[in-house]
Amino acid sequence: MRLAVVTMVLLGVQLSVARAAPSDGIVNVTASETTYRYAIHGTLPKYLFTLKWSHDRPVEIAIATERSPTRIQQHIPVPGTNLGAPGDHERPSVLETADYNFDGYEDLRLESSSGTGVTFWDIWLFDGAKKQFVHSPLLSNLPSPMPDAKQHWIETSSIDGGGAYFSKSYFRWRNKSVHVVRIEDADRRQDQGRRSDPAYRPRTPTRRGLHGRLRR
Repeated sequence: MRLAVVTMVLLGVQLSVARAAPSDGIVNVTASETTYRYAIHGTLPKYLFTLKWSHDRPVEIAIATERSPTRIQQHIPVPGTNLGAPGDHERPSVLETADYNFDGYEDLRLESSSGTGVTFWDIWLFDGAKKQFVHSPLLSNLPSPMPDAKQHWIETSSIDGGGAYFSKSYFRWRNKSVHVVRIEDADRRQDQGRRSDPAYRPRTPTRRGLHGRLRR
């Protein structure tokens, strides 16, 4: 075996090593641009999203496909955002995709602000017929919205009062709008000072089912 290996080296034979395909997320970073690559749908080429920065603030998203990277299909002006902290242009979670309306196409979200226990994103829904991303003011006003493909609902959450108040809401789509179907609330102030008690059990959130429409 050793002789065979030595012979291959002497003959200049090079063994090719298979490399894994590059993963989605950030694929290029400069001082003025951050480019992300994401799969939107299995029938479409992967999309490239170039977030352009000016004076440490994002100003535009230029959208192309990996198949035609120089052909910009859509320019999206960036609404107001709190981004601009050191390292934001290198943070993968600034711009991501997720299927918010459960149509099989990934949608686009850009972090607009974040704080203790809550994050807001500007969200654009992908129009499969027009191959365009359409801004959704409705979803962009929800706190920390996370789609649940199994339950077919959007879960939101928020924490207020230094962590004392905790709330979750669940929304489902109906007639191109989202409707509240359940809310969970908890007031953690009532648990304070009792954790040393051996009989202490954390309070379970109160739940109430709703059928209210989220107004635009």
